[in-house]
Amino acid sequence: TTYNEQKIIWDTGVGIGGPIKKDKLWFFITPRSWGNQYYIAGNYYNQTPHTLFYTPDTSRPALYSRNQTDFSGRLTWQAAAEHKVTLTSLNGYQCFCPFAVEGGTVSPEGAAVYLYDPQRLVTGTWTHPASSKLLLEAAVAWRSEGVVSEPAHDDLTATNDISVLETSLNRRYGSHFNNIGPTDYGVTASQHWLTRASASYVTGSHAFKLGITTLSVNEP
Repeated sequence: TTYNEQKIIWDTGVGIGGPIKKDKLWFFITPRSWGNQYYIAGNYYNQTPHTLFYTPDTSRPALYSRNQTDFSGRLTWQAAAEHKVTLTSLNGYQCFCPFAVEGGTVSPEGAAVYLYDPQRLVTGTWTHPASSKLLLEAAVAWRSEGVVSEPAHDDLTATNDISVLETSLNRRYGSHFNNIGPTDYGVTASQHWLTRASASYVTGSHAFKLGITTLSVNEP
């Protein structure tokens, strides 16, 4: 029976918050790191890298890991009795290290590392209860997402290595890309801007809400 053996699993985090200025300004931060790593049954490192041949090294089973971190924080400012401003920043990182080996048909040097970094979302909101019946709100958000691809193992993969698919074994090895070159690995990024504003009017028996939302996306 084949199985994937867990090597390590972790999840650590902490939350810290409190007033910066009494009745005016507060903070809250939450750093966290979590992920796992395990061996892939029946998948091994290649003893003959940089060649057209795959020789399994049974002393080195393939490893797959997924690492994630996040450092988020929030500031809340009571600017006046009826004006509150909140600034939130979410800053994440995620790594598939490497990607594709978990299926058992791609050897480690034939895989690639995918880093989702940065994963950032910054939002600012303003709320104003203009009266007991009227609530005004506005917000802006900025999202930045980057994806980095690179060789899973620099010592096993060179830029002139080629990807080989051995159909008799249903195994890919040698390199992650079919046409290896300096431009096959790199960085892609996208940025999103979102704004919204609304007015809510509530009576004893009816409620009305009017608002607008905009979205702008910048992708390569």
